[in-house]
Amino acid sequence: VQALALLDRRRAPDGEPARPALVVAPRSVLFNWEDEAARGAHAIAVLTEWNLYRDLDWARLLASMERPAFVFDGRNILDHHRLFDLGFNVFAIGKRPLRHV
Repeated sequence: VQALALLDRRRAPDGEPARPALVVAPRSVLFNWEDEAARGAHAIAVLTEWNLYRDLDWARLLASMERPAFVFDGRNILDHHRLFDLGFNVFAIGKRPLRHV
């Protein structure tokens, strides 16, 4: 995921973004995208109502993140108190933040 972001930021000689025609990623990145995205991050932002975000292994993701760790829930689909109990600082649209810091 980070490699794709770096490729996207590259610039062609004319200043336009250089878009790769083909990106080959190891299988571990494609099937473990949650771990790759969370590793070393301070925050996760959920901006969609897709069910897959409700079912993530949040404890595993937290273990790979930097501290303090934050979850921003832009759709109010997550169990905020459970995330807080795991150790996240939780910010949700229209709700009082749950903070450890």
